Amino acid sequence: FIFSLNNIDKMTNQAFNVGDKKLNVTKLELAEQIKKFLNCSIVESDGKDADHRDYIINFDKINELGFSCELDLESGIKQSSEVLMYLKKTGEFDKFKSFYKNI
Repeated sequence: FIFSLNNIDKMTNQAFNVGDKKLNVTKLELAEQIKKFLNCSIVESDGKDADHRDYIINFDKINELGFSCELDLESGIKQSSEVLMYLKKTGEFDKFKSFYKNI
């Protein structure tokens, strides 16, 4: 957000993929990274996947403006999992259950 505000003149009325090519992973690779930090299982099935998106996203456009990610994938997942565990511990997580049907 800060980068966008600092570059609003260059970014106005345009769409940008925000990220880094090092963050392009498959859904299974992402699940395996998440499993390192949360007590969970990866369930593979023959069921239909409603989300068929599985492609490499190009971040060149925003990187050419000088944007780079400060965190790598593992650090981002670690921070997110710590927040999730805090929300569960404090009971705040329960407020999201009705909104997010898949958790």
